[in-house]
Amino acid sequence: MRRSSLLSVSSTLKKSLTLGSLLLASVSTYTNAHPVWVLPHEFVVSSERPEWVTFDVTASHTYFNYDKGLPLHTVSIHLPDGDKQGVGSYFKGHRRSVFDLQLTQDGTYRIEGKRPPYYFTEYKAGKRDTVKRMRADKVTAAQQLPKNARDVKTYLISMTSMTFVTNNKPTNDQVEPKGKGLEIKLNVHPNDIVQGDEVEVTVLMDGQPTEGAKVEVTPGGTKYRDERGVLEFKADAEGKIRFTPEQAGPWVFYANHTAPAESKLADENYASLYMTFEVQPE
Repeated sequence: MRRSSLLSVSSTLKKSLTLGSLLLASVSTYTNAHPVWVLPHEFVVSSERPEWVTFDVTASHTYFNYDKGLPLHTVSIHLPDGDKQGVGSYFKGHRRSVFDLQLTQDGTYRIEGKRPPYYFTEYKAGKRDTVKRMRADKVTAAQQLPKNARDVKTYLISMTSMTFVTNNKPTNDQVEPKGKGLEIKLNVHPNDIVQGDEVEVTVLMDGQPTEGAKVEVTPGGTKYRDERGVLEFKADAEGKIRFTPEQAGPWVFYANHTAPAESKLADENYASLYMTFEVQPE
């Protein structure tokens, strides 16, 4: 049976590094923040008995080398039957975190880290136009900004990271978009992506195709290449991008979208999503 996986999540920079509160250094340089990804040791399992799968979680630009371990209390596991549970016990090290999951149901599991939306304001100040930042919405920031603040912009930021693992037979209940936030819809099951076959991905925001969303797809093993091999796309009018993975093994999918905010508390909404998938040899 084919083995495969999807993964990922988002990231940020803060004093306490957590999957739910990793805060980026700057929204304008978000793609330089540490991606957060979850790597199962098996993406498809075939067994008549319950099987254990172990997961590594880290924040790292190097796919797939470990950099920063993270607390996992915000990770949720969505079971094939629609139920949901937490991670339970896990190990947090300096470079990675590890947890195990026993697959007791047939079908596809979704493992997801989702940070509650938060406000982030950046501005320039001083003679050198130094970029500064604060965790505050637009109204709160206006009360705290220095008099010479310029180019002030406030974002409402949401971040998601996920992966899929299938036990025995693939199912779609945990794969289908739910119609809320930034999501993606593939033309194939995420645990059935094959080397050399074209993959079509539709980027959705609140269930609607998202024209102009930025997407990066990167094969693993970046440590061993002079070029990272990133495939860059911008979603078309139907919210779609297409790519053909030529390298077998795990990859990282990353999408982000910025849109005007319909709120007095922010100028723009910024959503990002990381996902890891494994490409099977043809």
